[in-house]
Amino acid sequence: GCWIAGLMLSADTHAFLTSREWQLQPLYLAAHFITLRLFGTMFTRNFTEGVGYLDVPPAQARHGIWLVLGPVGALVALVLAIPFSIYEYRTLIAGDGASAGALSHRTDLLLYAMWSVEWFLIAFIWVQLVGFLLLTRWAIREYSFRAPIEIVLHDKQYRPFLRMSAQGATIVLGFFAVNALYTWYTGAAMTDYIGVAVTLILLVVGFIPPWMLLTAKVDRIVSAEMTSLRHRLAVTGVL
Repeated sequence: GCWIAGLMLSADTHAFLTSREWQLQPLYLAAHFITLRLFGTMFTRNFTEGVGYLDVPPAQARHGIWLVLGPVGALVALVLAIPFSIYEYRTLIAGDGASAGALSHRTDLLLYAMWSVEWFLIAFIWVQLVGFLLLTRWAIREYSFRAPIEIVLHDKQYRPFLRMSAQGATIVLGFFAVNALYTWYTGAAMTDYIGVAVTLILLVVGFIPPWMLLTAKVDRIVSAEMTSLRHRLAVTGVL
């Protein structure tokens, strides 16, 4: 639909059809929607599975997910995307339009709108990365495992929280490949790398706190169980 609208608004059909930016931009926009959906589905599934092994009230878990994926998260993403959209406006509309080919003012406006939507989707991914990191920290720090520690370790009930980073890395890798193809075909700009770079940094940094919390939590539980076992053995020996 965006591509057809751009074609209808263009003052030069041949220039539009041969524009590398317009040849890939609709597909690049679709890649942003797909990446956002993959992150949202992955985070929700793993977080829901992970808190299912903890004493987290289901209503609180659902409310936390709603805060990240609902209107609150979207509003935060919009605020984050505004500075990047302003920069794109200065580059494309207020500038000479060279980066997009300057087919017409109307096509430039449509292209700018698509870029703005892409920045909003990228910012929403950042919100998900940070939001689910905070939710995971909250759940691990405040609530205990439902099952005894031996079952937790045997069944690896902590794995859903760690799986977020592994699966998130796979999604980022796919998005990076699409981004690399786009920048190679249309000509790289600094802003083309910012979205992927920030997403990758947040993903890597976001893996460390849950891993450290889980390790410390399991160590405390094991130590407490060992202390309790020694105490029972000592009491039994005395008797």
